[in-house]
Amino acid sequence: MVRELFRKLLVFLLKLLGYVSMFIGISFIVYLIEDMPEPAAQTPARPHTEGAPYEGSITLYQPNGTVLKNVPMPPQYLRENYKNAGMHAVTIGSDEQPYTLIAYDQERNPYFANGYLIGYAPYPIENKWEPLRAIALRLRYQLDDKHFPGFYDIWLTSRQAYMQMRGDCEDHALLLADWLISMGYDARVALGTYKGGGHAWVILFEGEKTYLLEATTKIKNKIYPLASLMSDYQPDFMFNRTEMWVNTGTRLTTDYRGKAWARSASFRRYEP
Repeated sequence: MVRELFRKLLVFLLKLLGYVSMFIGISFIVYLIEDMPEPAAQTPARPHTEGAPYEGSITLYQPNGTVLKNVPMPPQYLRENYKNAGMHAVTIGSDEQPYTLIAYDQERNPYFANGYLIGYAPYPIENKWEPLRAIALRLRYQLDDKHFPGFYDIWLTSRQAYMQMRGDCEDHALLLADWLISMGYDARVALGTYKGGGHAWVILFEGEKTYLLEATTKIKNKIYPLASLMSDYQPDFMFNRTEMWVNTGTRLTTDYRGKAWARSASFRRYEP
């Protein structure tokens, strides 16, 4: 009798131990699954074609020191038609501070502004003033609603502007800045207003001098103006191939090196 009870108790304990082991095993597997890292973001399925803007992600730098890394397209919030310039401003939540800009290409696809500087130089050259002269001779100024009927503002990449031989202010500026960058200069596209109207131009830093280049000019200037003398140009943003700066001070500034210029975003393009 005692043996039979002992045998049943032993069988019960063995079954209980099996259930406990099974529970522990399942819990451990669930823990491993939940603890697995999120899969890496995939690069866009849309292939990059020659001359088109580059897709990519941005890192945003907030004034309080917070850094938001690798924000993809589309970003968290777009302010429609920023300052009637046909662009979209990237903001965060209800924050009114714009961090970078998005514009639409000729295929009506959105790209970060930096992506339009694709590393294009029409031909090698050493004279830093020659690109401005060459663009004046080659490109015809044409508003986008004439070039792309039904659309207020379409951006062309530097290569597209050169090949199509026409464009408006930002198309001229993108081509000029990209060409100068390819030559090794610190050149940036500036966006803001000129005599009250939305406009784009180029800022060239060389040594202690800062030049303001009007990319749409058709006048063969022999002397190029210092930015400090050009008060009719009122900037909001500057950008190159990888960085965006926002003017946190007065728009009446002619100082493009001052502390009011805060780096607001970095652009990292997706590799083909």
